[in-house]
Amino acid sequence: MPSLSAPPAVRPPLQVRSRRTLDRILAATERLLEERSFEEIGVQQIVRGARTSVGSFYARFEDKSALLSALYERYDADLDARIALWRANRPAPEPGLVGACAWVAGYLVDSFSGRRNLLRALALHVRQRPEVAGGETSRRRAEQHAFLLEALVRHRDAIRDADPEQAARTAIFLAASACRERILFDETPHARAAKQSRGRLASDLARMMAGYLLCPELPVRSR
Repeated sequence: MPSLSAPPAVRPPLQVRSRRTLDRILAATERLLEERSFEEIGVQQIVRGARTSVGSFYARFEDKSALLSALYERYDADLDARIALWRANRPAPEPGLVGACAWVAGYLVDSFSGRRNLLRALALHVRQRPEVAGGETSRRRAEQHAFLLEALVRHRDAIRDADPEQAARTAIFLAASACRERILFDETPHARAAKQSRGRLASDLARMMAGYLLCPELPVRSR
């Protein structure tokens, strides 16, 4: 998604046929991302998979990196459906706060693992262009994942914090950050040092969240 002051990197289609071509380009890129990283994919591979031409690609995108804005919008558009599918196929949380932590950790590990190369490319894109995930997008993402917060806050009486909801938000943030580094950037030295299976990762994250939420508050040191 372009910055507020820059011209759009993705030229919006004006006709139905042009829209279909754009959809084929994005779908072809996503298929390629199932097997390789965004850096390893070339424009020639994309247009071949989309059954279009290099000229058609550059009529819509300034360069390959401009694809990321459109891919982010595409990811954003179908996130609700993916969350609904996960919840429909996942048993309800086990009773208690620990069970809720395991359920939340399971969602986070599954969601980061499902389309690793795509999510890695989008995560790097957002780090370089933080405005992409700001404002309305940030608010909508919070609403889409409110069910994770609700699963934990349902056990607010067990959370050893004066502000159970804020503590639950912190627990989810910490677990999501660990998933991002461990799954999307698993080639980095610190991620390799903590190499583990996805099942063990989910278990460890659940323990981490439960330990944090069940631990009494510690004094906050002022500086």
